[in-house]
Parts: sequence; structure tokens; C-alpha cells
Amino acid sequence: MKRLLSLVLIALMMVGLFVPLTANAIYEMYIYTPNGGSLNVRNEPSSQGKIIQRLPYGEKVAVDHDLGNGWAELVWGNDQAFVQTRYLVPTKPAPVVTPSPATPTPKPDKAAEQKQEQEKLANEIKSEKNVAEPFYVAVRAPRASSTVNFRVGPSKITARISAFSDGKELIVEGETNKWYRARDPENNTVGYIFKEYTVKLNRTIAVVVPAADTDQKLGTLTVNGAFDLTCRLPADYKLQAVNIHVDKIVASVLSDDMTRPQMPMWSA
Repeated sequence: MKRLLSLVLIALMMVGLFVPLTANAIYEMYIYTPNGGSLNVRNEPSSQGKIIQRLPYGEKVAVDHDLGNGWAELVWGNDQAFVQTRYLVPTKPAPVVTPSPATPTPKPDKAAEQKQEQEKLANEIKSEKNVAEPFYVAVRAPRASSTVNFRVGPSKITARISAFSDGKELIVEGETNKWYRARDPENNTVGYIFKEYTVKLNRTIAVVVPAADTDQKLGTLTVNGAFDLTCRLPADYKLQAVNIHVDKIVASVLSDDMTRPQMPMWSA
């Protein structure tokens, strides 16, 4: 009987040795939040509990015990204090690197852009000249599905006459630094197209000089009384201004019948 009692006592002592000591032992942990913010300490193990303090990121705390429900009780004097266990780590966390705020993109100055485009237009007009011999070009759009604008002047701020698809053919009669002054042979409309979106074709254009006609009338355009643009006009034709600038006239000799050919004119 005594031997049996001794074995029972030994067994009880061994069981006692394997009781988890950390279940109710005080141990140190550190506050870790993914965004580097502080952690709320509450008066009860619930997100509805009253916040009694906020502990900063990396703060060391003494944990009284883990409740096993996602909350742990801290050593907090005579009061009860609880935090969520998912924000506790056993080692001091590295500082959180806060990315520097992105530099805001400055808003475009529309007035400055407009002024710049007007200066470009003035420079293009000053550089305009006739080509020695008219030639054909084909439109080459930047993408197969896109179109290229045909405008009333050598600038993107001028009005658009039409838009051409890839392969459209035009007759170039003049040019500026970056633009061609061209005629659409289908309807004789004259406009400007950006050189970069064209390719020159190996094709000559026959120029027919009309016979002298003493009965032709004169057409005249005047700019501010400073200078005139005058030319002889065939029967049923008129001289119409296309663009009038301070020191330049761009005009067209055309008929009321738009199916008949027309010819651009400009002052030197």
C-alpha cells in the first residue's frame, strides 16, 4: 500500500512539472502595427471596450497572460488593460519607413501653351515658300487606325478642314519648316498637313499654262491699305481670301461651282 501511494505521489509531481509555465507567467512583448501607428489599450478584451491609452509602435509591454481569444491582458497596475495579440511580437520591430509624399504634377499653363503655339504659327508662316515644282505625297498616319488632320494653317491651333486616312494622296504646292501647303485633288481644297505624317511619291505633275486672254478681269485683295494682292481671273472666277495676316495674304482663285478647279495665291 505504501509503495502504491509513493508511485501516485511521484506521478502527481511529474504531471506538475509539465504544466505550461507560460500560461499565467508574465513575459515581455513589443507593439507592432503594419502601418507604424499606435495600438489601442482597452479596459476589456473587446473592440467595443473603452480606450484607456494608446501605445506607440515598438513600445515594450509586460503581458500578464494570453486569453486565447485574440486578446491579451497587460500588467497595468491595479487596473485591467487589454490589447489584441496580433499586434504583439517577441522582438523589437524595425522602424517603419514612411515613403516621402509624391511631388504633385504641376497643372499645365493653358495661356502659356496657347501663346507658345501662336509663336510657332507665326514662325511657320514666316518660313512659308512655294515649292520649285509641285509633287505628290501620301498620308502616313502614326497608327493604321488613326487619321491625320488637314488644317487651314500650319499649326494645330488652326481650324481643321478634314482628316485623312492612311494612304490619302495630296499635291504639295508650298511648305513651311514643318508643314506642307497641299491641295486635295479630289475637291481642290487647299490646306496644311504636318510633314512628319506624309511620304513623298515619285510622280510628276503636268503644269498647263493657259493661253493669254485679254478679256480676263482683275481680282484685288487689300490688307489695311498697306499692300494689295492682284491677279487676272478667268470668266466666272473670283478671288477669295483664305487667311489674311499683318504682312501676308493667302487667297484662292475659285469658281462658285466647286467641281471646277481652283488655285491658291499668296503675297510675297
